[in-house]
Amino acid sequence: MMSQLILLKRKNQLIGVIKVLFIDSCYIIALMNVKAKKHDESLKLLEYIDNERTLINSTVILEIFNNLKKKRYEAKRLDIIDLIYSMDKIHYLDVLEYNNALDLCKYYNFSVNYGDCTIIQSMEKYNVNNIVSFDNDFDKVKGINRVYL
Repeated sequence: MMSQLILLKRKNQLIGVIKVLFIDSCYIIALMNVKAKKHDESLKLLEYIDNERTLINSTVILEIFNNLKKKRYEAKRLDIIDLIYSMDKIHYLDVLEYNNALDLCKYYNFSVNYGDCTIIQSMEKYNVNNIVSFDNDFDKVKGINRVYL
């Protein structure tokens, strides 16, 4: 299985078979923007994660849609929406989870932003430890493995 080849730079070790991956908005945006610095990396990473089960949350959708208004995404808008629909699970946070995310922000002294804290909440709810992201703030969170090349 391809997922056995995914390497975590932070720990410099193989993480083995992945059950579910959380997909961060920065990865999706880099994947869709051919001019993005991380576009080539996101394409290579897609080879490894394409057959994995995926999870996103309402915050990721919001972040993606805020970017869709930019002219450079005009031709890709429908592809991005299709990509969102292709996710195995979309988590819509409830009031308690949003409040817990705020508590996480305080816990990390706001060095992890609120949007990322909602992602952490979703990952905890679904017992997901691996996130595809170029955002190194997730390296601060114990128990989360950031998957990138």
